[in-house]
Amino acid sequence: MTTLRQTSGPSRAHRAGLLGLGAAAVAIIPIGVRFLVAPDAAQTGYGLPTTADNPYGPPKGIRDIATGLMTLAVLARGDGRLAGQVGLAAATIPLGDMVVVLRGGGRPRDAFGIHGATCLVMAASAAGLLVTR
Repeated sequence: MTTLRQTSGPSRAHRAGLLGLGAAAVAIIPIGVRFLVAPDAAQTGYGLPTTADNPYGPPKGIRDIATGLMTLAVLARGDGRLAGQVGLAAATIPLGDMVVVLRGGGRPRDAFGIHGATCLVMAASAAGLLVTR
């Protein structure tokens, strides 16, 4: 006779999803701050050649800080499904950054290694939250 194992508490996929999205949210906030206080260094780390007249650093910094804070707020709510939906939507940001770096003459290694990998982590984390109860 086969019995269903009853689990107590969140599944491994759910915990991994929370951890992945939480880590991404916490990591992006100081990156955003860096775009505000040290834009040249941040732009280099982003994967694009630096230019003195680049007006996009501060808005990117504000976007990164806001994205991190919003993701943390949704995670704090405790609704895994909502967090998964927000995380999946937020995964489009590093995907877009990857395209910007590739189209802007940046190195493919930076585009895929930084932004593409971040997108995959966020999407996989979100999926872990969406497939659990």
